[in-house]
Formats: sequence, structure tokens, C-alpha cells
Amino acid sequence: MAFDYPSVATEKKLAKKKAKKDKEMKVTEKDFEKITKPVFNKKGPKGEISFDQLDAALSSENIGDGKKITKKGLKNIVDAASDDKQLTRTKRSILRHYKSGGRVKKNSSRMNKLEELGRVDSEKAYSSKGKKNLKAEKTRIVKSLNSRGAAKRGHGAEIK
Repeated sequence: MAFDYPSVATEKKLAKKKAKKDKEMKVTEKDFEKITKPVFNKKGPKGEISFDQLDAALSSENIGDGKKITKKGLKNIVDAASDDKQLTRTKRSILRHYKSGGRVKKNSSRMNKLEELGRVDSEKAYSSKGKKNLKAEKTRIVKSLNSRGAAKRGHGAEIK
């Protein structure tokens, strides 16, 4: 009589253990709602920040499509995302960037001419004389742009 390892009893025990572990690994919808409640209870900017953090943590980049997450792992993520101290710091750092404003950059002369050309293009003339004037103004702006900023002189434009 030979001894077969592992025995039938051991196989049953291992199968039972594996089933228990799989059950522990699965997070049902009901569990998910219960565990993520602190994130969804936050209101205002902190609520938005915590939701974004939870979403980023549960994205397919971090967890992966085929990977499973345990209840304990999900709870750790939710605790980190709904931590009030951390949310206050994050909110403060986000607002710091918007509060300071900054220097307004000046337009170059070319940008001003392009802007003027856009305004002339969008303008509508109602009479034949108005149409001629708009066309003349447009050609003047285009010529000055083509001549690299010099309105009448330079780069082959003759003086009239």
C-alpha cells in the first residue's frame, strides 16, 4: 500500500482554504459602496479632490484590468483619499497656484497686426464703398505683415 501525497483530506482542506481566500479577495458592489462611503460623503472642493484621488488609485494603470483588490486594500485607499488633513493640504496647494496670478505678457507688434486682420475679416460692409474700404484696409495689413512689419519701406515694397 503506497502513500499518496497529498491525501484527499489535505486536498479538501486546501480547496476550502483557497475558496475562503477567494471570497476574502472579492469586493462585491455592496461592500464597495459601504467602504467608499467616506469619499462620497465629502462635499465641496475636498469631495472633488478625494474622488479624483480615489479614481486615480483605482485606475487600470495602478490596479490593472485583470488584478483583484482586497477589501483591506480598498479600505486603505479610501482612508488615504478621505483623510481630512491631507485634503486640506492638497486644496491649499491647488489654490496657491491660482491665487498668485502672474504677469501679463505683452503682444508683439505682429500679434497686434494679426489681431487687427482678424477684426477686419470679421467686419461686414453694407455698401460698395464700404466693401472697397475694407478690402483696402485688409490689403494694407497683409502687406505690412508680409513685409515683416515695415509698412511702406523695405523688403521690396516701393514707396508710393
